[in-house]
Amino acid sequence: MPFERIQATLTSLTEQAARSDVHPDDWPREKRDAAHAELLRGLQVSENPATIRVLGRSEFTTTDRIRPDDGTLEKFARKIGASTVVWSSAYRGQADIIVDHPVTEWRTSTWVGRGGHAVPFSETYTVWVPIRMTADQYAFVAFFLTKQ
Repeated sequence: MPFERIQATLTSLTEQAARSDVHPDDWPREKRDAAHAELLRGLQVSENPATIRVLGRSEFTTTDRIRPDDGTLEKFARKIGASTVVWSSAYRGQADIIVDHPVTEWRTSTWVGRGGHAVPFSETYTVWVPIRMTADQYAFVAFFLTKQ
C-alpha cells in the first residue's frame, strides 16, 4: 500500500472534520458512511464498505528495525479480531539516537596478604556509555479491518 495514498486519504478526512461544525461521530448516517467508504477506497479495499468494520489504526515512527511481514502483525491482528491488516511504511530520513556502548577496562595489580605474600591479579570493569548515533527513521501505519 503506498504510504502517500494513505496519508492523502487521512488528510482529506481530517480536513472534512475540521470544516464541520459537528463532531464526526455526530454526522448524519449518510455522511459517516461516505467518510467510511472514502477511507476504504483510500486503503484500496474493494469490498462493500457496509460489510467492513475498522477496528483500529496504529501509527508510529521508529528507528528500530520493524518487519511487518514477520508474522507478529498478523498474530496481533487475529488477537484483536481483525481479518485484514492494511499497512504501509515510508522512509523519513535520519534521526539522532542514543545507544549504550560497552567500554571495558582491564587492570592488573598485586595483592599483598598477611605474611607479605604478593599475589598478582587482574580484573576487568565494563561500563555502558551512552553515545549519539545517526539511524534511518521509518513511519508506519496499519489499519485493522474485519468483515461484519
